[in-house]
Amino acid sequence: MLSCLGNICTVELGGEVINQILNHCHNSKTLIRKKAFATLRSIYEENPNLIPKTIEKVISRITDEKDPSVMATIFSLLFTVLKQQPKLHPLLIKPLYALLDQKKNNWALIKLIKLVRIS
Repeated sequence: MLSCLGNICTVELGGEVINQILNHCHNSKTLIRKKAFATLRSIYEENPNLIPKTIEKVISRITDEKDPSVMATIFSLLFTVLKQQPKLHPLLIKPLYALLDQKKNNWALIKLIKLVRIS
């Protein structure tokens, strides 16, 4: 269902379902969290006006996530957010710095550096 929402998302539909999708970002199953963040990316591309209203909840999930596949999806989401709304960069500085300190994965460090460079 989450994959379908990402494909058929419109401006109106995105505004209606975003809270339910944000709830799925806290699911115990890795695949559901990954699909929820991918769907958020699609919603943000369709309706960038939703980003400032919901980005705080996404940012709160950044440092808690341990699964590499979900982290890759979150990085993709953050690339989209910073491309759409570069003024949100200050909100991401602290969580991204915390990730730089705790991550030991080379690919994650490269993605983090790219995120900092973009913003």
